[in-house]
Amino acid sequence: MSQKIYINKVLEKLRMNDYSPSVTPVVKSGRFNLNQCPKNYLKKEQIKSISYASVVGSLMYVQVCTRPNIAFVNGMLG
Repeated sequence: MSQKIYINKVLEKLRMNDYSPSVTPVVKSGRFNLNQCPKNYLKKEQIKSISYASVVGSLMYVQVCTRPNIAFVNGMLG
């Protein structure tokens, strides 16, 4: 089962279709912090136009249907 088309549409909607996939391990005790936030004005303005709830919801749909491996990180984001 694959949701490649759905994931590509979500990335396109978020203007992230230029990004390359990568393995980004997350430590179980890991936390998000301010150092991970955008630093320059342009990046901050770009982030403002993206609905955070929509991103998390889209990831939850993918997680439940075919990608349970992203459940931990999605829980951290939620």
